[in-house]
Amino acid sequence: MNKFNYLLEITSKLLGPDGCEWDRKQTFESIKKYFIEEVYELVDAIESNDDLNILEEAGDVFFLVVFLSKIAETKNKFKIDEVIQNITDKIIRRHPHVFSDVKVNSLEDIVDNWNKIKKTEKNKSNRKSLFDSVPKSMPSLLKAQTIIKILDSKKLLEYKKKLKTQKEIEDTLLDLVIQAELKDLDIEMLLKNKLKMLLGNFDKKITGDDLKALKIDS
Repeated sequence: MNKFNYLLEITSKLLGPDGCEWDRKQTFESIKKYFIEEVYELVDAIESNDDLNILEEAGDVFFLVVFLSKIAETKNKFKIDEVIQNITDKIIRRHPHVFSDVKVNSLEDIVDNWNKIKKTEKNKSNRKSLFDSVPKSMPSLLKAQTIIKILDSKKLLEYKKKLKTQKEIEDTLLDLVIQAELKDLDIEMLLKNKLKMLLGNFDKKITGDDLKALKIDS
């Protein structure tokens, strides 16, 4: 038996009638906080350049994916094989320059192809909006960056015209945090509310090319 199958067997044992009572009580809803915690711990390990800790935390994240899949299997929702097949198909589909005959000349071509294929996938799904793929629980700053990527960062930069240096951006971000704190405002909620307003102004029938529809300066 290989190590992966052994892990599946252990997880099934935990969720079985003779397994762990705590594990059997877990649901998608109850374990989502552990995904967040473990991913942050993995990021910390990566930033610390601690290989042993990265190994451990990567294992924790990996186990949660297996655990979630096994919970799904007990509810007849899906199986781990389907999770693996889904991501395998997606990776092959989004790398046509590797697994097909598509030619690329630069890293930009690779990223552009990835984004175009991703948009095509989303259009074929049940999502009604260009932004439905953006997780609602994502931190607001990361969410804002994700929304900009979905649109078209190059056209957005042209629209905004004036670009700041990295140091200016860093100083501006810190200054905004300080100002919010002095005014006793939650900066996370401020950006969250602005994003909600921004997306509310966006005509979902208009493509991401029409950035003026966003009314960013309003």
